[in-house]
Amino acid sequence: MKQFLPLIAFVLGAITTNAQTGSLLINDNFTTLNAGDLSPANNASSGWTGQNNSPYVQVASTTPMVYSGYASGTNYVTVARANSADDPYKNFIGSTTVNAAASSFYVSFVVRVANSANTGPAGGTLDEVVSLRNAAGTALCSFYLGDDGTNLEMGIAKGSGASASTVWTNNNYSFNTTYLVILKYNFVSGNTNDQMYMWVNPSLASEPTTGTAALSITGATTDPTAPGTSAISALQLQQINSGATADFDGFKAAYGTGSTQAANSAFAWSTLSPAGATLPVKISYFNAAKGTDYNTLNWRAECTSAQATFVVERSSNGTDFTAINTFTATQQRCQQPFDFTDYGTAAKGTVYYRLKVIDENGKVNYSAIVKVAADQNDMQLVSVAPNPVINVANISIASVKKDNVELQVISMEGKVVYKTLVTVQPGTSVVNLDVTSLQKGMYIIKGSFANGGMSTVKFSK
Repeated sequence: MKQFLPLIAFVLGAITTNAQTGSLLINDNFTTLNAGDLSPANNASSGWTGQNNSPYVQVASTTPMVYSGYASGTNYVTVARANSADDPYKNFIGSTTVNAAASSFYVSFVVRVANSANTGPAGGTLDEVVSLRNAAGTALCSFYLGDDGTNLEMGIAKGSGASASTVWTNNNYSFNTTYLVILKYNFVSGNTNDQMYMWVNPSLASEPTTGTAALSITGATTDPTAPGTSAISALQLQQINSGATADFDGFKAAYGTGSTQAANSAFAWSTLSPAGATLPVKISYFNAAKGTDYNTLNWRAECTSAQATFVVERSSNGTDFTAINTFTATQQRCQQPFDFTDYGTAAKGTVYYRLKVIDENGKVNYSAIVKVAADQNDMQLVSVAPNPVINVANISIASVKKDNVELQVISMEGKVVYKTLVTVQPGTSVVNLDVTSLQKGMYIIKGSFANGGMSTVKFSK
């Protein structure tokens, strides 16, 4: 498994193996499902797949699971502590698969355990109830439930099954209470270095820090090997007599993958968006490149909406935009790349582009603005936005070819406080740098290009 170290939080414009990518993987609160079996026979549109057609997870709405600030309520599902019960799983949105060697995952949900009658003693002999899994059914990032004789306890493990490596809380959680659980899994270089964390009822105002986790696994314990060699593809619920009977709602999962673990984590958290509704259509990247008497645009989106409309808008001043083309796509088509060539007369000068995105309900959002300059240098740092920066600096980099760029953040005293290497594609790329740890003040970002060129841009925090 591999850890990427440079700090890139989210590349909107550069699509390379080193660019920050990711997406929402699961977003399911069961609101439209029929009561009773979660099985395809009773809920054909649920997206959940059974494995052996035995007693199934149940959908109910009798006592909704409500947690303030989190999207849950109405319907929920109950996982049974029972032998020979089905263990349904749901594939990721858009049939996404994620290489386990280069990603950070966040998983969130609400959970409630009615009483201790259907839980076992917290310890290494119980099986998981929720996990991520690969296509072969091997699990990682697993969540456990048990009791200490009086109180509810929760556990986590890198792998699955009744594992001695499972770590358990000792926090005296209550039965018949709804809790918000956040799981995080980091892939780190080596065979025993992956990290896992769990938070219970954390603040959703920002990404939680690892020091506030209720549980963590950071020592040298064996990493799951099968997920390391095949793609992660689904969320699974487990029903077994060494598990637990529990109610769940509001499952969400997201990942980030790129050039640094910190950026992967930040991007996964932003995509998870546990404190608010996730955008039905989210732009993964948006590129613009200069040609001879034309400009080329390409983009890709993640869609949970059944239909999406992309309106390409152009501007000569970066403020006043005019629609020049429209693409309407089904959810399936939305997952594939789009491209457009602008032969308009405005393409001969400096041009700005953005995408107006409209989901099936008419909700409108906009992409980042990209700029194609008439007299663009071979390599140039164009701008930083917003400026002043609060936590994330959006750096616009213009390039006439694919190249490596070393970015250095330099204080007014001349000290290099951070540096990283990014890869950009031809056109304008937007690279997000997390500068949360920097002190308030003025800074210079210096870009050094492979051809020996250099460009700088200032920002304040």
